[in-house]
Amino acid sequence: MEREDIEKAALEHAMNETGLDYIGEVAYENGFVSGAEWMIDALGKMQPTEVWKEITKRARVRSSDDK
Repeated sequence: MEREDIEKAALEHAMNETGLDYIGEVAYENGFVSGAEWMIDALGKMQPTEVWKEITKRARVRSSDDK
């Protein structure tokens, strides 16, 4: 995923899903991009098997939060 794709996804989500005003959307977008960059960097330092374990762990946490 390129930075441009991340920024596009952040903007689309901020505008369509959050219901925030402009300032809130910008803050949300910046946080989304920073989080995506952190995650890409963190995963890049792991072995491939560790990446899969981390992704599935985070998916389970998110899934239980949705209930």
